[in-house]
Amino acid sequence: MSSRFELLPNETIMDMYEYLDIFDIMHSFSNLNSRFNSLINDSRIYVSLDLSSAINDIRFDIVSREILPQISHRLISLIIAEKSRILAFSLMCNNSSFHSLQILSLIDIEKSNNLKTILEKLPLLLCLSIKTNKIDNEITISEICSMSLAKLTLKKCLLNFCNQCIFKDLLITSNIKQLTIGWCSMSELIVLFRHLPYLRILHVRYLFNYDYSVTVLNDTNLVIKELNLFLYGVPYNNIELLLRCMPLLKMLTIRGQLDDLTYTDSQQWETVFSSSLLLLRVFNINFTPREELLNSTPSQNSEGRWYELLSPTQISIGEQKSDDNKKQQQKKKKCRGNRKAQHLRRRERRDQQIIKTHGEDNDDPMEEDLEQIQEYSLSTWFLTIKA
Repeated sequence: MSSRFELLPNETIMDMYEYLDIFDIMHSFSNLNSRFNSLINDSRIYVSLDLSSAINDIRFDIVSREILPQISHRLISLIIAEKSRILAFSLMCNNSSFHSLQILSLIDIEKSNNLKTILEKLPLLLCLSIKTNKIDNEITISEICSMSLAKLTLKKCLLNFCNQCIFKDLLITSNIKQLTIGWCSMSELIVLFRHLPYLRILHVRYLFNYDYSVTVLNDTNLVIKELNLFLYGVPYNNIELLLRCMPLLKMLTIRGQLDDLTYTDSQQWETVFSSSLLLLRVFNINFTPREELLNSTPSQNSEGRWYELLSPTQISIGEQKSDDNKKQQQKKKKCRGNRKAQHLRRRERRDQQIIKTHGEDNDDPMEEDLEQIQEYSLSTWFLTIKA
């Protein structure tokens, strides 16, 4: 006698599979009957897999030996952690086809050789995330940074080590459009810019000071549209030189611990805005001055000068408004009813997962103009100084 579950159409069951862990799917439905065997191996079902430390060694062993070989050609997203597991995956890359893998996260990788083997076997990789506290050797870090950014298919990359990122070994032009760096010096950042002509979004979680020549960036025009920096002891003039090479910048966030109160001078910023950052729509500055400068923090009157710089519709001190959620809700389309609609909905969810990870480009001039108008009306400008 058939169960009620077996009466469901194939498309509905396939939709349900995308919300379940692949281990549970295979354990529950494999070899149950020919119909379910066919469904769990359907080429239309794309798989995301988490092999981080959240799963125990027994489950990892089962997945790597029995499940991965069956789904390797349908795997689009993978998280994997720890030295032994990353090594095991690098060996599997030699024996299995991961041609559909687009999103890869490596946690606590220890050797650059493992990464080299993995990247060579992933022809469609779009997004790479490397987070490790196991590497502090600058040579190894430099090798990993170079190999990662040199992967020509990559559009988004995250590099986070327990020591600063080194980019001096990067010799070719990278196609990266979105980059997040854990720890970096100003000098390494300048070196990096020479090899990232397509970079649009840059986040640096810890950028520290390093003197560099005023002429270093004179001939450089970057296409960065969003810049988010956490600074430590970086003088204002260094950041100003950097910003003058970003004429397309729309969103700027500066946070950190600083000893240069020029950052609070609205006239200095006005000069930069009017001469170099004509497209800037969102500016957020939030920093803590060092103890010796606490008595020199700007008065209420000097803070008030920020209102003179901008029109009232552009100012909102202490609250950042965003219509991102509203836009996303408007873009969502509910597909219900026939089987074709269910298939489209499944593909849409998969595409959204990829888009969230590596970003979606907007090259249509008309859409760019509309985007500027929308951002302009909802802009937020901050000045927050914490004692």
